[in-house]
Formats: sequence, structure tokens, C-alpha cells
Amino acid sequence: MVIRDPRQVPRGLVMTVLCTLAVAAVVFLLSSQVRALNTARGMVAEEQAGFARAEARLQDLIRAKDRAADLEKQFNQSNRLLPPEPDENVLIADLQAESDRAGIHFLQIRFEQRMSRQSYIEMPFKGTFEGRYHNLLSLLAALREGPRALRIDEVKVLQGPMGPPQIRAEITASAFCTAGATAAGKGGEDAQ
Repeated sequence: MVIRDPRQVPRGLVMTVLCTLAVAAVVFLLSSQVRALNTARGMVAEEQAGFARAEARLQDLIRAKDRAADLEKQFNQSNRLLPPEPDENVLIADLQAESDRAGIHFLQIRFEQRMSRQSYIEMPFKGTFEGRYHNLLSLLAALREGPRALRIDEVKVLQGPMGPPQIRAEITASAFCTAGATAAGKGGEDAQ
């Protein structure tokens, strides 16, 4: 029979406690690693979502850049139809060019008093043209599709100076611009 010292701790108990502590340490380390892994996965998911947002924004910017040329073309066309300034000289040149293309003579233009509207200036004018009737029709069609917004209010067709088939046409119309109301009030100028 073996006699043990009551102060001596049994060896099996020490081993059990040490194994329990080792298992607890391993479980603690594993759980902290799992938490760190889950945190890292969350950060990766946030970064991927941020990357996807940045990529979508980049695609939006690329589409905007691609549309910029179209938008600039539309803006320039809009400014040509409804320019920011009266540009009477450009209007006269446009009328001359369109009448030349239509085969009708552009004789004169008289600008009337400008009228301020809510967001634009109306510039009434009277133009005189001479030629054949079918050339007048071509001119009217060209002005409708022309480079500047015009409203034709009246067309008076009179006998031309050489008689038929020559005609003289007096066109009462308005051109428009977006200039401020300070531009209104000018007018009554003749150009030939």
C-alpha cells in the first residue's frame, strides 16, 4: 500500500487542470481568430462595395464624357437658333445665304422696335425679296429649317418690277435672342 502525502496534489488532477487550461487557451485563441477573420471579411466586403460604387461612378463619368460632345453640339445649335445676343449681322448674312441658295434676290431688311418677353427678346423685321414665286417658296422652306429661329408673320406677294413671272415679296417676321431686357428698345435700322 502506498501512502500519499495529503499536501501533495495528485498528478492526474494537475494534468486535467493543465489540459483544461490549454483547451481553454486554444478555444480563446481560435475564437479571437474567428472574430478577426469575420472583421476582415466585413472590411473586404465594405471595400468591395466601395470599389463597386467607385466603378459605377467612373462609368457614369465616362458616359458623361461621351455625351459631352453631343451636349456641346446641342448647346451650340441652341445658341445658333436662339443666340445670346441679337447678332443682326449674322441674321442678315443668313438671310442673304438662304436667298442665294433659293435663287431669289435679297433687297433689304428693316429692323423694327425690339420687344422684351419673359425669357427672350423678339426682334421684328421686314425683308424685301425679288424673284420667281417657286424661289420664294424655296426660301420660305429654307427659313423654316434654317440656322436661326424665325417666326414669319406675313408674306405680301406683289408684282415684280419686270412684271410676271417676277414677283416682289415683303416678309414680315421676327427673330429671337436671349439677351437681357437692356437690348430691347434698339431697332429701326436699315440694311441693304
